[in-house]
This record gives sequence, C-alpha cells and structure tokens, in this order.
Amino acid sequence: MSDLCVNYEEDELLESGSYSEPLIAGGVRCHGGFDEVGEYRSPRTTHRAPAILAWQEQLRRDGHGLIEVDAALMPPQYPNVEQAKLLLREGVNEPIVRALTIISIVEGFGAIIRDVPVPKLDSMIVEPIAGTALAHLDKGLFEAHARDEAGHRDQGGHKQMWEATATRAATNRCGRRPATSPSRTRRSRTTS
Repeated sequence: MSDLCVNYEEDELLESGSYSEPLIAGGVRCHGGFDEVGEYRSPRTTHRAPAILAWQEQLRRDGHGLIEVDAALMPPQYPNVEQAKLLLREGVNEPIVRALTIISIVEGFGAIIRDVPVPKLDSMIVEPIAGTALAHLDKGLFEAHARDEAGHRDQGGHKQMWEATATRAATNRCGRRPATSPSRTRRSRTTS
C-alpha cells in the first residue's frame, strides 16, 4: 500500500487557501496573493501542488520517468531577455508591448480547456489510471488551469496580469527614461 495521497476531489484541487495580501495588477484583483512574509503564493495549490508531486513520485516508484521537453525544441524568443532589457532601458517599448499583448491573448484562450471533453481514458489506456493526473483532468485539473490562465469570476488570471504588464510597458511606467526621437538632422551630402 502506498503512503502517497493520489486521489483528490475537484474542490480540493481548486482550493487556494488564504493570503495575507491580495495580488492587484492593473487595478484588477488577480489570483494568488502574498503570505505573511510577502512571498507570492500561487493559486489553487493547497492540494494541487502536493498532488502533482505525489503523481510524479508514483510514476518514479513504478519505474517510469517524467517526460522532459528538450529546450532545443522551443524556438528562440524575440526579443530575448537581454534584448528586452536594453530596449526598455533605451525607452523602446513597442516590441515588448506587442509580445506581452500576444501572450495576454493566448492566455485568455486558456479558458477553453474547461470545455474540452475528456474521453473515458481508462477504456483507452491499458494500465489503470486511478490515482493519476489523467484521472483528474475532468475532476479539477482542467478547471484549475482554465482559471489560472483566464481568471474566474472576480479574480483575474494570467491574461489580466499580462495585460497589466503590457499597459505598464506601453505607458512607460517602468522607471526608465522615455524614448527620444531619432535625430531628424539631415547629413550634408558632398557631391564630387
């Protein structure tokens, strides 16, 4: 018999616990919050975080490895972190605002996952799936992900957080000097 807790109810996987302070981004109360020492605590992790660790440990105990995605398979990000810092330092915020806006839009579509019909996986997979993450997709995991991405009711999610970040970058409230216009001085041409 396993000492791991691997079965959870939906309300457990959606539980966030309490926070000392809320996270406010762009005037919107967002998910998660800060504990008594000011550390950010992610939402819906009271039971979900231990569940994920237990499911991973159960896989290892059963002789299975976790699937790692090779970073080489991911395309490079433009601008990269160093380029983004340079652009912001120089007051050129448009590429950053564009990237943040695209991220915000994609995050908003994350809510769609709650509507994905989960087939009867136990009839499609040879090994039993009870007590695994697969068995919990329609028992809280998809809903937790949807809420994380797009928010839920009066709480913003990643979509609203990225929107607030894009707005801040667009209005140049990042504590950087404003962009200066390129020189409009024409160079003298010498003709021979």
